[in-house]
Amino acid sequence: MRAFFRSVAAMIVMSGLAGCTSISYYAQSLKGHVEIMAARQDVGELIDDPSTPGTLRARMASASPSDSLR
Repeated sequence: MRAFFRSVAAMIVMSGLAGCTSISYYAQSLKGHVEIMAARQDVGELIDDPSTPGTLRARMASASPSDSLR
């Protein structure tokens, strides 16, 4: 009977350790998402900005409907 409880306890500990890896994965994923969202820029402003290269400006303008930008 003791062997059974030991094996159950070992399985609980092992599943807890496996869960820690997924928690760190989700934390890293959330951190990356927040960094991307904080660095975003308005496409309409980038198109209107004279410092934006012409080829990039043209690509952004063709990829976005003009009425939703302004």
